[in-house]
Amino acid sequence: MLAHRRADVDDLNQRARDLAATNGRLGADELHAGGRAYAAGDQVLARRNDRQLGVINGARGVVSGIDPQQRRVDVDFDRAGPVSLDARYLDDGHLDYGYAMTAHAAQGLTVDKTFVLGTDDLYREWGYTALTRHKQEARFYAVSTGSIERCLPGLEPDDDPLTQDIATALGNSRRQDLAGADAPTRPRSSGCERSSRRRRRTSSSASAPTPSTRSTATSGQQPRPP
Repeated sequence: MLAHRRADVDDLNQRARDLAATNGRLGADELHAGGRAYAAGDQVLARRNDRQLGVINGARGVVSGIDPQQRRVDVDFDRAGPVSLDARYLDDGHLDYGYAMTAHAAQGLTVDKTFVLGTDDLYREWGYTALTRHKQEARFYAVSTGSIERCLPGLEPDDDPLTQDIATALGNSRRQDLAGADAPTRPRSSGCERSSRRRRRTSSSASAPTPSTRSTATSGQQPRPP
C-alpha cells in the first residue's frame, strides 16, 4: 500500500497490522518497543542505517521471531537476509511497520500488486512513482467529496467528476519547484567584478575576426548576392 501523507501511511499500517492479527497471521507473543508491538509475521521497514547490526535504511522484511527476555527482534530482510535487532534500535523507533509506505520510500521497489491511496495534493512525479511499482496490477483509491447518490443504469454522465479531478491532480508537475529548491544559489557579483567582465567581453569582441560569408551561410543565413 502506498500513500502520499505520512499520517495516512501510519493509519494504513496500523489498520493492516490489526487485520493481520485478527486473521491469525501473527504470532501470539508480542514485544513492545518504540511505541509499537512486534510479533512473528509482522511486515517491517528499517528506518535507519546501522552498520554494526547490518541493516540499511529502507530495508523491508518479515519478523521471523522475537525474544522478550533479551528484547530482540529477528527479521528476515529481503536482501540482507536474517538480522537480529537489539533493544537500542527498537526503542529508538527505527523499525517501522512495512504494510504501507510513502511513494518516496518505495522508489526502486517492484511488487506484484500495489494499492495506492489518492489525496487532493498529488502531482505528476508522485503519481508516476506510485503507479509504476507493480508487475501485475495497480489499484488507485480516491475519496469523492461529491454526492453519494447513484445514477440509474444508462443515465450516468459521460464525464466522471472524480476521474477528472484525479487526472487534473496527476497532470500537475512539481519538477521545476523541486529543482528550484535543490538548485544552488549563485553569489551576487560585486560592481567591480561586473565591470571587469564587461571590459573583457568588449575587448574580445573588438579583436575577434569578422566571420566569412561561408560561416554565415552555415549558421542558417543566406549570403547576399554580389
